[in-house]
Amino acid sequence: MAAKATPSADGRVPKGASILIIQEPWINLILDGRKTFEIRGRHCKKEHERIYLALSGGGGIVLGSVEFVRCHGPLTRDEWVSGANRHCVAGSSLPYGSSTYAWEMASPVRFHTPVPYEHKQGVVVWAKK
Repeated sequence: MAAKATPSADGRVPKGASILIIQEPWINLILDGRKTFEIRGRHCKKEHERIYLALSGGGGIVLGSVEFVRCHGPLTRDEWVSGANRHCVAGSSLPYGSSTYAWEMASPVRFHTPVPYEHKQGVVVWAKK
């Protein structure tokens, strides 16, 4: 079995890579390793895949990458409250009601220099390199 490649901070985004678009301040909290759950209103089937993080409204720039571990949910209110230190969102109410999911991320790598990508009009969650 081949060893997994170590992610690099040199700013390479492979062709065909999945790019997740995330708003401030969440993208920086993820890349700083402080936020390990990205909260979304739908399930995601990605698991154990390196994904790349683009700044929402940033004009098409990728700031780094993370390992997408797995999707949790839909979350219960108790899971939401107990996971507050992982998702970094204030409040005890589920933001998407009964359709609240936590996308678990690990091993963040912030690029030394942001990498441009072609952001297609209308794309709001996932893009491809």
